[in-house]
Amino acid sequence: MKLTADASVVVKWYVSERYSEEARLLLGHRLERYAPDFVLVELANVFWKKARMGEIGDPHPYFQELSRIRQAVALISSADLIERAAQIAAQIDHPVYDCLYIACAEATGSTLITADRKLAAIVADCAVDVEVQDIGVPEVADKIAAAATALVVTHDKIAELVAAYDRHRETSENILASIAEGEAGSPGFPEIESLEPVDSPALRRFAYLIAELDDEERIDLLALGLLGQGHSGAEWQPAFQRACEMIDDFVQKKSSELPVLSTYWRAGYERLTGISI
Repeated sequence: MKLTADASVVVKWYVSERYSEEARLLLGHRLERYAPDFVLVELANVFWKKARMGEIGDPHPYFQELSRIRQAVALISSADLIERAAQIAAQIDHPVYDCLYIACAEATGSTLITADRKLAAIVADCAVDVEVQDIGVPEVADKIAAAATALVVTHDKIAELVAAYDRHRETSENILASIAEGEAGSPGFPEIESLEPVDSPALRRFAYLIAELDDEERIDLLALGLLGQGHSGAEWQPAFQRACEMIDDFVQKKSSELPVLSTYWRAGYERLTGISI
């Protein structure tokens, strides 16, 4: 989901205001965020004003956050937006600085998210082809939260992985059972459950499919495994958040969590979507 956030929303990422919790949903993992670089001017002014009115203490830590804002949102040059913003301002009889956000949403093909109900109403009623949403509307917050954790991995890909895992497990069990039957009673022979998975074409196929996944698909599968396992009370968003925290370890340290959780992919997917695999 592509979103343009105006200053009335972005400021709530840094200071506690009404609808701050809803505004911070925009920082979710799978959302593309945009704003005109003019947002830096507006934020600095808001921080200054809040300090002047005693709503915050020392404003300098807030000013320092401005240099890091690009980690959260893609800033679009106001110079590239100003002509269109001025045209919109003349068309709807509204200040140019607000129209920079409208022009940004138009240029990026994104939805304008604002906490300014007056602006939301003006944009909704004008002829500008931009979708606008008020962050204070519960349905909007729910939509943003859902988009931030929406599945990237497809049903067909999950079904292929589950089938490959089932074949691998069945093959391993058959091979280990044969070994156990031939070796049972031999001194020091371990239990089947303690043996490592047996190399086979089925195992190599399963490993290949996992290796071909991108990180976003791996996050989904980690989350589905956690959901199917009953992690965090079997709620999707906590499971997804945990998977986002696990993914760096998986990539950097070749964690075994993804294949281990494959036992629960089917249950997690069916719990999330109600669709059987």
